[in-house]
Amino acid sequence: MKSGFAACETRKRPTARHLSPLTLRVNFYLALASNSIYALAQLAALAIIARLTSASEVGAYAFALAVVTPVFMFANLSLKSIQAADVTKEHPFEDYFTLRVIVTLVAALLIICAAPLAAYSLHVCGLILIVGLWKALEAIGEVFHGLAQQMERWDRICISVMLKWVLGVAALFAILAATGNMALGLAAIVTLAFCVLLFYDTRNKWLLQPDRGYICREPARILHLARAGVLVGVATGCNSLYMNLPRYFINSSHGQRELGFYAALAQLALAGSICVGALAQSSTTQLARRYQTGDRRGFVRLIVRVLALGGLVGVAGVVITIAFGRELLTLIYGQQYAPYAWLFPYLMVAAAVDQIGALLSYDLTATQYYRSRPLPFMLIYVGQTLLTLLLCLLLVPSHGLKGAVMAIIVSASVGLVGKILAALDAVRSISVPLPSTP
Repeated sequence: MKSGFAACETRKRPTARHLSPLTLRVNFYLALASNSIYALAQLAALAIIARLTSASEVGAYAFALAVVTPVFMFANLSLKSIQAADVTKEHPFEDYFTLRVIVTLVAALLIICAAPLAAYSLHVCGLILIVGLWKALEAIGEVFHGLAQQMERWDRICISVMLKWVLGVAALFAILAATGNMALGLAAIVTLAFCVLLFYDTRNKWLLQPDRGYICREPARILHLARAGVLVGVATGCNSLYMNLPRYFINSSHGQRELGFYAALAQLALAGSICVGALAQSSTTQLARRYQTGDRRGFVRLIVRVLALGGLVGVAGVVITIAFGRELLTLIYGQQYAPYAWLFPYLMVAAAVDQIGALLSYDLTATQYYRSRPLPFMLIYVGQTLLTLLLCLLLVPSHGLKGAVMAIIVSASVGLVGKILAALDAVRSISVPLPSTP
């Protein structure tokens, strides 16, 4: 017979059957809400910094993000996407959590060592370290979000994102308005992210998968998962690096202030990723399931629908920036950003091409193309990054911000062609099951 405490714990502990999977339509709307909150909060944070500080401070913040983000994108090994596509439960939660903690610690150590070398002032060095801690907490939280995505419960992710970002942006505004100190404002966001991770995300784990622990004690399983994730990690890291390469060159050739203007416009151009990201993330598990079951027709139908919607979003974004670009920049960032309205449509074209490529990247992850065709998979992302580096060397010093955008448009277009060819190859590889005989 159980003791009173044990019986109480048994009654209180949530079980997985209380959270059954949601439908694709519901998950899409929840993913759309989650991505909307995330993207709009990031835009609001940048607008607050732009309004309450200066373009140079925006540039310092953008440079810190440009230093930190590719490191964590490499280190994260795209485990969230792999976890969401792991419909056969090849690896339990503790494998993903243990590996994510290890790689996050390695990435944090690299940031600590690199910050004094990359920063050109003590202020920027401090921002790099704060943003690094912020990204480390996001990386740990992604394991819990990946589990929720795998279980097709996007409501858990949506609430977590809302708690972190709504409260975080409010704290950033309050601190910047009171003190003007951006480092203190970012530290408040980090503190709130830690609280949400500790008190909400960990609780969701027990709701979704109460029978699994946190620590994997079998190194062979961790190594197997790491080998599966390293190629996708390099791909996502290269994808992040190619987007951030122009920022390094702008900062070096034209200064922190010009980088601030570029980063502000680029963040606004990513507004289309709200819908595109929701389409990709909500459909990953469904695509993986249709691939595993050999449902080629259903797989192709879902891809075409997602790409068509993503293309419409991109075209709409370009039209809006041509018609109302100056007004949007003035409204969100202030009058000093309006003279850069000429750059806005170019950035929106670059974002649209990149987002279509991002949709195809999710499709390649769902089909585990990185396992079946590792060499072509790697060539797409590494080649795109090297092409961006070459174009930035040639265009940014002489053509400034326009040269940076041209470099992104050309390299994103080349990468898109490669991803289309890879996606067609993945579709051809789907094994359609033979009809059963009576």
